[in-house]
Amino acid sequence: MKNTMKNVALAGVAAIAISMAGSAFAAKPIVGQEAADQFDALMAAVAKGDNLWHVPQGSNGLGCGNCHPDGSATQPESFPKAHRTLGGRVVALRDMVQWCLQAVSAADGFDYGSDEMIAMEAYATYMNRGAVIELGKDVQTGAVPVISGPGYPGTTH
Repeated sequence: MKNTMKNVALAGVAAIAISMAGSAFAAKPIVGQEAADQFDALMAAVAKGDNLWHVPQGSNGLGCGNCHPDGSATQPESFPKAHRTLGGRVVALRDMVQWCLQAVSAADGFDYGSDEMIAMEAYATYMNRGAVIELGKDVQTGAVPVISGPGYPGTTH
């Protein structure tokens, strides 16, 4: 009984110590000029992504904006997710962007850590802020689905 009480007391002291120490390790809020600088950097990436999104990227003259004007029907807020087009495996948004660039636009795509790929993700995500996650959605809205091109399941192109 004495050991049980001692263990309970130690657990209580440990819980209090951990909860008090947790805030000591938390990052300080980003405010003022630092927040403004970070927002400006984000907007620069979004602007770069906007440009990349709306110009042809591949040999067939297509860019992301042909099927997804203004980042529509990309649902970046739902990634990572299992994606049927990519074999049902769990993928990140950049995997989907890369697939679209290569299979639909006949482009080389971008390196995953490149400024271009980050800009594409920043643009799609920024344009879809506040969108409701609709997993399993069976109807696309605001875009023209592409059902052909090299690499698209079921085609011989």
